[in-house]
Amino acid sequence: MLSRRADLISFEVYCGQQQPIAEFGVVDIKSGPAAVVRNLRSVFSDKPSEKAMGLVVVNRFYTSIVLATIGTIITNRRGFCTAVVTKIKKRLIDIPRGSFVFARSNM
Repeated sequence: MLSRRADLISFEVYCGQQQPIAEFGVVDIKSGPAAVVRNLRSVFSDKPSEKAMGLVVVNRFYTSIVLATIGTIITNRRGFCTAVVTKIKKRLIDIPRGSFVFARSNM
């Protein structure tokens, strides 16, 4: 059953203490979970506005708490948006780091 109203929930996920730089070397904040969250913030922004709405769906298990709040694309499910499918036969050799495709399913 679908609801006719929308509820806004603002929360921050606790991901544990930051790794000390002296113990493990330099902390990587440019790839992995940090890159995914940074890309989501660039699309949805940190401050919600009246004109913009973002929906993030969780449906899998992850190795990181930060990535667990993002979700994945399942191609064999109803409502799969074909706009995210690339029309190339081979994977590109050089994909720019942090690149992503944003599409909306009009289901």
